[in-house]
Parts: sequence; C-alpha cells; structure tokens
Amino acid sequence: MTESKPTCNEIVDLTAARVRLAQSLGQALSPEAEQALDLAHRCLRNQRTSTGSNLFAHALGTALIVAELRLGSEPVIAALLHPLAETAPDTLLEFGPAGDLARAVAAMARIEVLARGSQDPDVEAAAHDNQENVLSDEV
Repeated sequence: MTESKPTCNEIVDLTAARVRLAQSLGQALSPEAEQALDLAHRCLRNQRTSTGSNLFAHALGTALIVAELRLGSEPVIAALLHPLAETAPDTLLEFGPAGDLARAVAAMARIEVLARGSQDPDVEAAAHDNQENVLSDEV
C-alpha cells in the first residue's frame, strides 16, 4: 500500500509545506522563497477563504502549481504572497518584483470576480480599487 501525499489544500504545516514546495521545484528553496513561505504561513495559517478553505493552503496550492511550470522563483514567491496583497500589502515591499507580481495576481483575482458578475458591492469596490492600484503602479 502506498502512502498518498496530502493535497495542497490540506497542507497547513510549515515543514510539510517546505518539503512539498522544494519537491515541486526540484531543488532546495532559495532564501527569498523560504522567507516568503515563512511570512505566508505566519500571516495566513489562521485565515479562511470565502469558501472556508485555509488561506495558507490556498496560497501554497497556487505556489505548487506555479512551481510545476518551472517559471523561476519570483512567480512562486508571488503565488505564496498574493493573499497578502489585501490583508498586509506593506509586507510585499521587501520582495521587490515578486511583491509587485503578487499585487498584480491579487488584482487579477478580483477582476475575475467581477467578470463572473458578482453582485457584492464590497467585492466590486475592492476589485475596482485593486485594478486602479495596479494600473497606477505601471505608469
């Protein structure tokens, strides 16, 4: 009988997350990726998504998908940090381009909510604000 790996939405333990992410990357985590993983875990482990999933597990799952694409460490870091664009945007400043990318990912997620026709005025207002922030940073 083979032992099954937990799915990404089940991993909330930092050590298990570190191992799984390194496996997906096919190499040891860079110091920046370690720092992003630690920050994401510290800030997100006790939060839930709107569907009730653990927010850290969501961020890790996103990072695992990006890691499999072999796009480099910055997109993986951005995937780990994208939920922080809403809850703790100042924490992204220390990650340079990866932090900027995390903000863009968060903005795109909000725009997707609008594209699906959300009727929630708070969600629509937040999506509009995020879109304006991303566009103003590009100018």
